[in-house]
Amino acid sequence: MKEYDFDSAKRKFLSTVLYYDKKGALDTGLCNDIDCLADKSIVYILTNGDMTSDPLYKPTNTGLYHAKEDPSQHILITRSPKKTFKIGFCNETHNISLVSSAKLWDNVHPTGVNLLKPVQCSKSDIEKSLISFGPISNKFWVQPGKLFYLRKQVGVRKGSTFLVNDTIKPFLEDILAGFNIKMV
Repeated sequence: MKEYDFDSAKRKFLSTVLYYDKKGALDTGLCNDIDCLADKSIVYILTNGDMTSDPLYKPTNTGLYHAKEDPSQHILITRSPKKTFKIGFCNETHNISLVSSAKLWDNVHPTGVNLLKPVQCSKSDIEKSLISFGPISNKFWVQPGKLFYLRKQVGVRKGSTFLVNDTIKPFLEDILAGFNIKMV
């Protein structure tokens, strides 16, 4: 997304995680600084040492993603209701939380999220989550005794029995097909 106005570029992209083309592959990096060159073109300087003059506009989808440092950890991203001029991915544009067995840990730094790796649950991943906690799909996750859709609790569970409303039931039946799960 080419910006031609230096002030606008700073307002939209400074201190945000940008998508950019790195030698033909999609990559992300935190925009640390923005410079305006003599020919009035704008360059985005990233903390990893890379530079780009054309950050890609790629919306960050709501859902669960893997953490960058520890791919076994999962981070929940939801769009923030706050109004902002920011376009890049940051704490102003999104709520970023670490999923744990006890609660959501808010204010995860945006650079800790692997935006290129959303959660895609295999059968063994779902089995592990059902035993303790974790994602059962890109948007549903479980804690001991609770079922969540993104940030909202949508059901309760006791062992292999889930108590959910009729709206959620068909989605859960698709996700948990083949597992010994009872839905009430």
